[in-house]
Amino acid sequence: MTSDPGRPQKDEARGATGDAASVAATGVGTLVREERKPPDLMKFITSIGSPIALATALLFYFGWVRSEEQAKAFGADASVFDMSTQDYVLRSINVLFFPVILLLLAVLLVHRLDRTLRAGPLPPWLPKLARALQFSWILFLAIGIVLYAAAGTFGDVTLPFWVALSILGPVYGTVLHRLATGDRARFSRLTVALLAALTTVTLFWQTERLASLGGEALAQDIQDNMSDRLNSITLFSTKDLHISGPGVRTTSFTDKNSAYGFEYSGLYLLQRSGDKYFLLTTGWDTDEGRLIVLADDPGIRVEFGS
Repeated sequence: MTSDPGRPQKDEARGATGDAASVAATGVGTLVREERKPPDLMKFITSIGSPIALATALLFYFGWVRSEEQAKAFGADASVFDMSTQDYVLRSINVLFFPVILLLLAVLLVHRLDRTLRAGPLPPWLPKLARALQFSWILFLAIGIVLYAAAGTFGDVTLPFWVALSILGPVYGTVLHRLATGDRARFSRLTVALLAALTTVTLFWQTERLASLGGEALAQDIQDNMSDRLNSITLFSTKDLHISGPGVRTTSFTDKNSAYGFEYSGLYLLQRSGDKYFLLTTGWDTDEGRLIVLADDPGIRVEFGS
């Protein structure tokens, strides 16, 4: 029996084809498995945690700066109030509602415009807009400097905003220029990191300006309208606390059966923190007002209301 000389070649070809198909199937399976790979949990958590951490830091910084300005107006320092991180954050939320809403609306508007530009045919004026934005830093910086020099408080508060625009405007102009020219180049990681750092710095700078203004305004409002803004209190003590100041009235009790020997009225509660009461007297319009720090102690009793 003679062997067919062509058969081994056919088997070899079939084997080669089978091997190639097996490799291809394995490759496809690998690709499918890679495509179905679950998302990186740590990366997902980091992408959520970073904005939350930044927002918390901004709220804390705003609360601290505002409390510092308020404390200075009453002749003290923010460290005296001994407030926690939660205290600073909670004292910032209600004030930052409006600025944060404006910032989010601006970001949403820019995002919407960018999506519209990328979705449809590029408008003929896009290259001119991109070129104008690339040199917009000159205009934004000029506006910021002029307002800072001539507009007083308004210029001082808005200067960080104009600096931020002078950074972000040219960056977005570069993005639009690459979109118009079909340039697929991307910013380097170092550039992105520097831009993120600069943007973060301007955010904290703007937060500091708003907090300083808010703290000064709040302190002035309290000084001018103390009876309307703060709760009046009556303080009872077993010992003579020697509290004095404009509007403060001291009454001593001679009854030995009385639990308290002294009563102080004409005081206003600024806040309670760090297991201490911070009390104000009137007379700040004549620079005679006083800030009184009183430790919370079983030997005292505080009554609210007139």
